Amino acid sequence: MPRTPSLATVLPNEFVPIRRIGRYACYAFTLAALGFLGADVVFFVLDLFTGLIENSLGRIFAIMWDDLLTLVRDVVKAFALLVALGVFLSQFETGTA
Repeated sequence: MPRTPSLATVLPNEFVPIRRIGRYACYAFTLAALGFLGADVVFFVLDLFTGLIENSLGRIFAIMWDDLLTLVRDVVKAFALLVALGVFLSQFETGTA
């Protein structure tokens, strides 16, 4: 029997088991994937309107609409990554079980 104490007994409130890290990493990966998939589905539908806008409002407005969609899509994906990072890092808060 080893005489050195384990990390869990020395720092009981600071110890995060490997299984918990893996579980929260899976949660974060799932949230990021769902955010990316949701953004792509919504913006695919909105992208269908680009052709209608080009026919009715002109080419210049369609280019601006496409640029706006690209910007919003990137912002939504960045937000999904930030939420996933927050979920992953929340496991390291002290005082949580």
